[in-house]
Amino acid sequence: LTWTLQDGVLNISGTGEMYNYGDWDNHSPWDYMNNQIIDVVIDEGVTQIGSYAFYGCGSIESFSIPSTVTSISYGAFKYCDSLKSITIPDGVTSIERETFSCCESLNSITIPDSVTYIGKEAFNFCGSLNSITIPEGVDFIGNGAFAFCRRLESINIPASLESLSRNVFTDCNSLTAINISEDNPFYSSDNGVWYNKDKTELIMCPIAFEQESYNIPNGVTSISYRAFQYCKNLKTICIPDGVISIGNSAFSYCSALESINIPDSVEDIGTNLFYECNSLKAINVGENNQILSSDRGVLYNKDKTALIMCPGGFEEESYIVPEGVTSISYYAFQNCKNLKSISLPNSVTS
Repeated sequence: LTWTLQDGVLNISGTGEMYNYGDWDNHSPWDYMNNQIIDVVIDEGVTQIGSYAFYGCGSIESFSIPSTVTSISYGAFKYCDSLKSITIPDGVTSIERETFSCCESLNSITIPDSVTYIGKEAFNFCGSLNSITIPEGVDFIGNGAFAFCRRLESINIPASLESLSRNVFTDCNSLTAINISEDNPFYSSDNGVWYNKDKTELIMCPIAFEQESYNIPNGVTSISYRAFQYCKNLKTICIPDGVISIGNSAFSYCSALESINIPDSVEDIGTNLFYECNSLKAINVGENNQILSSDRGVLYNKDKTALIMCPGGFEEESYIVPEGVTSISYYAFQNCKNLKSISLPNSVTS
């Protein structure tokens, strides 16, 4: 393969595969001039775009990929900050890890039906990407593939998808719905909330879910870790009897959440469930729950020897910790902005 750079246009010609380059060493031969490259034209005959080939080419605005390309290696366009749109040709079967990572201006991308694989962090930090169509045929989407795509509003998951990482939409602050094809054999959705196929596990509620309340369907037995994290619009969440486990940080940073009821059936809870839920006034626990209890909305273990958490929006100005409590958990009263006085009994030892 040969290349020329003239008037801001990088032209790559020849036949066969482009060399695989590195992000920190073994850079592409045009790397030292990457701030001069505005447009890239790859001629017919090139079959592969090498790894990190255009890494850090922050001035590239457009890119022409020929139909002969069947493979785009990892990190190929990482940190192409000015790249706004790109069309991947038919014949490409995979979008490897970090391929378009940190392309902050990318707002349009066409993925062909030939693609079956979207790798880890393939589109993470694409801050301008507000929609993307995942074609039928894609069966794998890797960890963090769309993480930090803060303008992404909704996404449709095809029936073909077999593996979808739980962290794929981390910090997608505008995401209102995750819609999954009814024909998908592994996953399902309810009003844009992501579940496993038989709806026994709630995997994720999108951060910008627009409703103020959500009733988890009957039949759900587990709520995944960080399932509702950062859901800024939710004020109430109804957990049905039958839910057995609630994962770590399941409701953390739900800034509008005002109250929640934990049913009798819950047997296992993670840590930091309600961290930074500063509007939460009460955590109410079913009287027959075997591991937890509550007192005026304050969360305890079953026999009330350990005070686990006083909610951040607790409305009273004073609280008397009951006699018999021996321990108060770390951060138990964190962000309780209304409390002026707390009385501890002599039974408290830690």
